[in-house]
Amino acid sequence: RLSGGEQRRLRKLMTSNEKKTETLRGKIETKRAEMAAADPTDYVALSAMQDEIAAFEEQIEALELEWLEAAETLGE
Repeated sequence: RLSGGEQRRLRKLMTSNEKKTETLRGKIETKRAEMAAADPTDYVALSAMQDEIAAFEEQIEALELEWLEAAETLGE
């Protein structure tokens, strides 16, 4: 059984992760728009943008995993 403080901490973590995930999704959309507007022959720039998107996606994956673990701990 979790203490009230622990439950609040986990719920706060879940809310924080949801907000961070939404922010990162927005960054991905912005970066994809930049890619669409970029010079299609500039492979270096396109590759760098793709690397940034991949990094954002990895961060989202980590946040979602942490969110799921918190939800599981809370029994939700």
